[in-house]
Amino acid sequence: MRYIIYCLLSLILLSSCSSGKISTTETKPTEAIIFGRLSIYKDNSIKPQDIWVHFNERNWGKTLARIDDKGYFMAKVPLGKNHIAMLAYSNKYANLPKSYISIDIEDSNTVYYVGDIYINWSPNHGEQRSNQGLLGTLVENSKDGKRIPASVKSSESTINYFKQMFPENTKEIETKLIIIE
Repeated sequence: MRYIIYCLLSLILLSSCSSGKISTTETKPTEAIIFGRLSIYKDNSIKPQDIWVHFNERNWGKTLARIDDKGYFMAKVPLGKNHIAMLAYSNKYANLPKSYISIDIEDSNTVYYVGDIYINWSPNHGEQRSNQGLLGTLVENSKDGKRIPASVKSSESTINYFKQMFPENTKEIETKLIIIE
């Protein structure tokens, strides 16, 4: 019986998560696309494509960005203030404070380049999930986040990468660097 309940909860959780990848620059009137690059301190055993960036909340995966093998990410986020809530890699994670790394998105007809973000964090040195199951994950995700050293810079090569990925994009690309408090 416990196995059946666990399977049902897992199925619900997985069906509510997004894939972390976008396939088109089309958006709803309530969302916009952001893109950038994330560079972290890492060793060669870490696969960047297994790093997930959670925007705005940590639990349900509504707004996720999966880093590709070169460190680039793209996501559809709601209009308004957005922030990086958590970085996740396998069973390691880093919760971040709500206003630490944030950006205000205003227009669904614009694609926003949020910058090349450099974070001094390694999944090998991140907090490890010690609790098992859905309840344990919810408890750990509710822990207050802490600031980790971060900076942001602008790079024309990241914008060019996005243009190569979406040559059909007709929306204006605006550089609006993410704010790090």
